[in-house]
Amino acid sequence: LLVLLFLAVLLWLPWQARQMEANERQEQLIADTLWVEQTLRFELARSEEALAVLGADLVSKPPTPEQLQARFVQMFKNGHELRRVLWLGADGAVLAHHGLELPPAGLAEVGRQTLEMARLTRAGRYTEPYGASA
Repeated sequence: LLVLLFLAVLLWLPWQARQMEANERQEQLIADTLWVEQTLRFELARSEEALAVLGADLVSKPPTPEQLQARFVQMFKNGHELRRVLWLGADGAVLAHHGLELPPAGLAEVGRQTLEMARLTRAGRYTEPYGASA
């Protein structure tokens, strides 16, 4: 009986060790995922804040084109997630831009919908991720 108990423990211990290791890996994966999410939220919030300040400045006291481009350059250095920033007039015409060029056809349909929603709600909106429609 004692021998059977000893054999059972010998079989159970490696299985239990594997289970504990798998649980630890899963917990670490969850922690890493939460860290990435928090970092992304922080970076996006920082970019949103910089864009809001720029927008307020554009309305109150528009900078010269050179100053505006310098601010765009600084924003792109600090926010690597930015790919294109557009300043659009009330009629939808591009007043200034920095980053990737607009396609000849203009904004994609999802971009136009996002633009319209942003205008209606007077709140910033993100478009689909860069390259998602390609």
